[in-house]
Amino acid sequence: MRGDISALTDHSDWQITPSVPDFLAFLLRHDDIEFIGEYVERSNSVALPVLQALLLADHVYQDQGTGKFIICGVFNTLFFTPSAERPTGEAFQVVGPEAQTAIAKLRSAGSPWAYFSLTELNSEMDFELRYVDLSEDPESNALFSIRFKLKGNDPLATIECTMALPNLPISKEEEGVYSLELLCDNSLLGSHRVLLKQHPTTK
Repeated sequence: MRGDISALTDHSDWQITPSVPDFLAFLLRHDDIEFIGEYVERSNSVALPVLQALLLADHVYQDQGTGKFIICGVFNTLFFTPSAERPTGEAFQVVGPEAQTAIAKLRSAGSPWAYFSLTELNSEMDFELRYVDLSEDPESNALFSIRFKLKGNDPLATIECTMALPNLPISKEEEGVYSLELLCDNSLLGSHRVLLKQHPTTK
């Protein structure tokens, strides 16, 4: 018996969903040791959380009475004026609890906020929020990167987070596409794309 393990784990042909021992017994009867190893490895792997939302906004407020987040001015386009002053400088990375303190020193009037919500977070995991120019390699050319940990113990709960960001930098003075990306254990959960355009009045 050969084939893709996903075909075996598709239970459409089973009248009831088999338990793990029953499924392994089924593979043993067919002498498929290789598939058993693959199935066990997948079963033991840590599942990534599910990203429900990732937004860039002018500001995010939280109502102290209800705990609800109020997200104001969601945007996905930035305009630049050639040769005008704008966020530049070297890329930076901040890690851990001191991240927001370090970013606060880089913020100014109009600096944006990020909002994201997750579910199915079952343990403490490592996260990274990074801003990249999609014309460059994001692994080595992130314009900024914030690393932090989040912990959850209820897979049904929704975890909401807000993060103050510095002014969004540009890597070059030309139109392009940028992305705010959220990663967990170095795996991309999702992104919010930002179009960079030259201001119409300067064309």
